[in-house]
Amino acid sequence: MSIKSTRSHLKVLKTYSRGLQVTWTLIIAASLAWNLYQNQTRALELAHQEAVAHFNKDQGFRLWGTRHGGVYVPVTEETPPSPYLSHIPERDIATPSGKKLTLLNPAYMVRQLMEDYRELYGVRGHITGRVVLRPGNEPDAWEEAALRTLEAGAPEVMEITDIDGASYMRMIRPMVMEPGCMKCHGHLGFKVGEVRGGVSVAIPMAPYRDGQLSAAFGLAGTHGFIWLLGIGLIGVGTRQIKGHIQETQEAEEEVRRLNTDLERRVEERTEQLATELAERKRAEARVKEHESRLRSVVETAADGIITINGRGLIQSFNSAAEEIFGWTQEEIIGKPINLLMNADAAAHHDEYLEAFLRTGKARIIGSGREVTARRKDGSDFPLYIAVSVVRLDDGAMFTGIVRDLTQQKKAEAALRVAKEQAEKANRAKSQFLSSMSHELRTPLNGILGFAQLLEYSPKSPLTDKQADYVGMILKAGNHLLGLINEVLDLSKIESGNLTLSIESVSPKAAFKDCIALIEPLAEKRGITIIDNISGKKDDPHVRADLVRLKQILVNLTSNAIKYNRNGGSVTLDCSCDTPCHGAIRFSVTDTGAGIPEDKLSDLFEPFNRLGQETGEIEGSGIGLTITKTLIELMNGRIGVESEVDRGSTFWFELPIAADEMEKVSETGADTAASLKPEALGNHTILYVEDNPANLTLMEELISNFPSLTLLSAPNAEEGLDITRSISPDLIIMDINLPGMDGYQALRELKGNPDTRPIPVIALSASAMPADVKRGIRAGFRSYLTKPIDIGEMVHALESILDESPPDLREVS
Repeated sequence: MSIKSTRSHLKVLKTYSRGLQVTWTLIIAASLAWNLYQNQTRALELAHQEAVAHFNKDQGFRLWGTRHGGVYVPVTEETPPSPYLSHIPERDIATPSGKKLTLLNPAYMVRQLMEDYRELYGVRGHITGRVVLRPGNEPDAWEEAALRTLEAGAPEVMEITDIDGASYMRMIRPMVMEPGCMKCHGHLGFKVGEVRGGVSVAIPMAPYRDGQLSAAFGLAGTHGFIWLLGIGLIGVGTRQIKGHIQETQEAEEEVRRLNTDLERRVEERTEQLATELAERKRAEARVKEHESRLRSVVETAADGIITINGRGLIQSFNSAAEEIFGWTQEEIIGKPINLLMNADAAAHHDEYLEAFLRTGKARIIGSGREVTARRKDGSDFPLYIAVSVVRLDDGAMFTGIVRDLTQQKKAEAALRVAKEQAEKANRAKSQFLSSMSHELRTPLNGILGFAQLLEYSPKSPLTDKQADYVGMILKAGNHLLGLINEVLDLSKIESGNLTLSIESVSPKAAFKDCIALIEPLAEKRGITIIDNISGKKDDPHVRADLVRLKQILVNLTSNAIKYNRNGGSVTLDCSCDTPCHGAIRFSVTDTGAGIPEDKLSDLFEPFNRLGQETGEIEGSGIGLTITKTLIELMNGRIGVESEVDRGSTFWFELPIAADEMEKVSETGADTAASLKPEALGNHTILYVEDNPANLTLMEELISNFPSLTLLSAPNAEEGLDITRSISPDLIIMDINLPGMDGYQALRELKGNPDTRPIPVIALSASAMPADVKRGIRAGFRSYLTKPIDIGEMVHALESILDESPPDLREVS
């Protein structure tokens, strides 16, 4: 290929890559905007539904009071006689015992309920009209305009406005004169059917705004992650294409084909992710709908009250009982209570009542229970009943408080369905994460594997510039791999599948390993690590998972370095106050820019980087979320203290170990495997792999060991044939193979006495914890995941081949 042609292709590639990135960004931005709009619309709909529910509640009380002409209540300071009912002759009465009662009309009742409801729940209610008796009922400016609209025939007026500096959804509906209203308001000139005024409800929007904001952050984080993933994949594909263009025209065509395939995969994964997200949202909406129905049933349920005498005859029957059983008071009072029971209970009721009056022994009386009752139409239904007895001069009176459980039973069934749907959505999410991990690890295996070979190859040492390029490839690839692992970690935490091994752990040992890992990063920026731990005489142990504790320390210290200033310092410390209160405090202090106070509350939210998304510092925004959750799972707590332009201190506490005699040995850093030809003896290895790039990577790796012979097979069937023919010393097996998969091949090997002793290593892009556990249980000697780690692979070869008898060729 000519230089001019190469430059032309590179220019086209650059333009194409930028266009793809812009298109991808516009798609994500459009999706985010649409979802935010839908989120805002749902918030307004929910607020309106709540306003209608409160209005219906107020109307229900008012209509009940209107139907009964008001109620009489004791006169108190809170409920004095209403001066606006003075025209009613019987406004004030007295009981035979002399207790004073006053008439409480529907408006008076609803106003008191509104005031109590406002204090309890913050929901404002107001009865108003253009002609009022009580000054407190006069409309404000908004209500005045709304009343005119209602009088013009509008069924409802609704608007988002501010009240006392806070945002509210205000809704008003008309109050129409009923015949029962004429008693208190007829003297004002109103007629039945006219609009007397209105009942307004004001719902605070703050909870809905908070929920909308929280959902918006979640949407932004999810879309941001998808965008970063797409941009990263596009960048990887572009770099691969660029490298092949510089070799040959044939390689250029291959790279373009791979790039096209990568674009297709990105589009497919994007569509799949959008489908999964939509399904999860629909499942959440269905759950919320069922929960809303259940709350509505509970909040609006009315209890029935029934009294009977000692002969089992009904003495009283309130309106709620009428609605429950379908009988009116005129029809049921004086009739036997058996009419409200099913056949079995009715047959034994008289006998049970007689036995109770004779012996005083009760099975139902004095406690609540669920029974089967019968309505007027003969249908049976579930009923909750609580019965009490009162001894009177003329005998006993029984009072039953009853509640229809029909709607509750339906709601419980609906809730079970919603729970099953939510669990189904969660399983779908786990399946998607597993698939995403597998698909991303497969290309990463080639990227990181060949980069490691270039970095460690003793045959063809790299120039300094080439070593820098390889370092950049490894850094980018490992960053993407880290993002995948963090997302899987977060998924395990959310699903409750993360297991911890809690033991007595030495803080000094954990900090020592942490410092060894982060010192190279600190040296690059001239940052001083101040270790105030190693010199301490005491080393009180804590109860923790050693691996997760190291993960927490590395995360906090690496953040302290990344967000520090050049030439700054990071101070590590742990302390046990006097008294210790059973916990040890760890702290990591930096000299960076600090965190504004108004952003501290968002610090531990997933995917929230506090405005650093567009900066040069890499990160996913979920490291602190995982850190906080891990600390809490180990019965600890975490906090932060920060001052702008001075720095920040992240601290966390873990419980001190009960038995201080229990110690944990310090673990040093793993010794990195090196590609030394003399490390392994003469052995034959069979690699079963259908991906040509992965096979080439393994061939390059094994070529560094002249004493090793590598054979390959593109599928399990050919691999079994080769094994039966030559009996290799070790088999490396991919899991996802065409035809027979790796597990089936392993069973064939273990079922044959001749091949059973041959050790088999699994090497797969299926890297979920369940995949690894399954592989070990199936009988693989080791389960390695892609992308391949050269050191880890060499270590596995050494540990397994050292156990095998030496090859006869080595002796000869």
